[in-house]
Amino acid sequence: MDPAPDPAPSQPAPVPVPDPSPSTAPDNPAPAPVPAPTAVADCAVVAAAFPSVSFGANCCTTAGIQCTATGISSITLAKRSLSGPLPASLGQLTTLTSLSLQENAFNGTIPDLGKLTALTVLNLANNQLGGPVPAWIGSLAQLTMLSLKNNRLEGTIPAAVGSLSKLTTLDLSNNQLTGEPPESISRIGSLTTLALNGNQLSGRIPQSYMQLTGLTAFHLYNNKLVGAIPDSIGSLARLQTLALANNQLTGSIPAAIGNLKNLAVISLFSNNLSGSIPSSLGTLPSLKYLYLGQNNLTGIIPSSLPQSLIELDLTQNQLSGPIPAALSQLKSLAELQLTHNQLTGTIPSSLGDLSGLFVLSLNNNTLSGSIPRSFGNLSNLRKLRLQHNLLTDAIPSELGRLSQLTTLQLSANRLSGEIPVSLAQLKFLVDFRVDRNSRLSGEFPAGMNSLSVCKTSGTGMCSFYNSPPSGCHIPSCAKALNIGLIVGCSIGGMLVIFAIVAVVLTKLRRPGEARPMPETLQRYDRQRQNFEERRKARSLAHRQRRQDGAETGGAFAALRQFSLSRPVRPAAHEPAQRPMRGEHADQQRHQAAAVAAPESQPLSIVSL
Repeated sequence: MDPAPDPAPSQPAPVPVPDPSPSTAPDNPAPAPVPAPTAVADCAVVAAAFPSVSFGANCCTTAGIQCTATGISSITLAKRSLSGPLPASLGQLTTLTSLSLQENAFNGTIPDLGKLTALTVLNLANNQLGGPVPAWIGSLAQLTMLSLKNNRLEGTIPAAVGSLSKLTTLDLSNNQLTGEPPESISRIGSLTTLALNGNQLSGRIPQSYMQLTGLTAFHLYNNKLVGAIPDSIGSLARLQTLALANNQLTGSIPAAIGNLKNLAVISLFSNNLSGSIPSSLGTLPSLKYLYLGQNNLTGIIPSSLPQSLIELDLTQNQLSGPIPAALSQLKSLAELQLTHNQLTGTIPSSLGDLSGLFVLSLNNNTLSGSIPRSFGNLSNLRKLRLQHNLLTDAIPSELGRLSQLTTLQLSANRLSGEIPVSLAQLKFLVDFRVDRNSRLSGEFPAGMNSLSVCKTSGTGMCSFYNSPPSGCHIPSCAKALNIGLIVGCSIGGMLVIFAIVAVVLTKLRRPGEARPMPETLQRYDRQRQNFEERRKARSLAHRQRRQDGAETGGAFAALRQFSLSRPVRPAAHEPAQRPMRGEHADQQRHQAAAVAAPESQPLSIVSL
């Protein structure tokens, strides 16, 4: 969850400027006011720093610029599409009390603004600034709001930040900062918002941070923090948002959190927290959002939870026992997510009283019994996920009254009977899954034939995503006839896809393009065969020459003398030059002819 919005900085009143062209001019009109020399000099600095902004002759009349008698006091140029390095010349505007340049495209490092000792607001959020958080920040003693979020800052958080004794908002979130959260921050007693989330901070949550009793927002989520949540967190009595999600925190959830009566948000999901859910959470009268999913929590779901809850997420834990019927007392609940636990027993029918529910996810447990007919009263429900349980009996026809339903997932249960005709009335249903319910029978309601995808998963009834194709009324996937129909439907669809791909590939081929890989492989095979034939021919020629030499015996001298009078012909196994492509076969025939008829033409010394 993002931190609270940046507070609007208190800005001094602008210097009033009379209308230079009144409707009725006096006999002796007063000259137009001239900005103080300091303001004139400041305007020149600002004009040079932001050349893409039109400031006019007097920058103090430009929107976003405020001046006092001593010079420019405030610059607010947010969302102006400004880019490039942040101008270092801004450090000359010593009368500046507020500098807000958020949501532009400034890059490079933050220049030295340490001389702006009157600055109370420095907002450079949502740019592309890199480099470290500068240590000179500690010299801005009057600073009350510092926001450098959503940049590319790296390195550690300087300990000098702890010198900002008047700071109320420190937001360094969503950068690339590393190291441990500095202990020095605990010295900023005026701090109300601490947002260091979305970095790569490591180590433990400093125990000293529990001294920041004025904190209303404590955001350290999306980091690499380890260790336990300090038990003394109960001292942060004004805390409204506790966001420590997506770290590597261990240990149990401190029961002292129940002392934080102003808490509206508890976000601890995606950690390694263990133990049970503290019953003290039920004493938080303002709690609206409770996210404890993706941990290792055990035990049962507390029967007493705040009736102010809007979203309850306990997914992917090891919670056991039944679903408390007392959850039906949470009349403001819009999302109830209890998936991937070890919950048992039946689904309380009283959950049907939660008329404001948008999402109900109870899948991947071991729930038994039937689907409550009271679920038909959940008129605002968009998603109902009950798959991977042990639910039995028929699908209630009352589900057809859920006119806003888009997702109905009932697969991998033990449901029986027919699919209710009333489901055909669910005009917004796009994800309907009833596969792996082998006892289902009958046909899909005719009104559901507008579905475009027919598929199966395992055994049992088919699953449809986006609606079933007309003609795919599959009574029961367990029956051989229907299995054949499903297979035929699937194979037919695959063949159509392959045919379309083949046609597209054929159209894409152009004359003169390189031949496809199969032709290249065939050419390679032919060359390899030619090479083998030449090798065999050379071997045969070599054996033939050895035989001829043995038979000639003492006639060698005469043969040598005769051969010297003839031109030397290259031997079959030592060609005079490497043949070009297409000449392999001709040379092979010439060599074979020379070997086959040695007496018709004398051999040379080389060939011997």
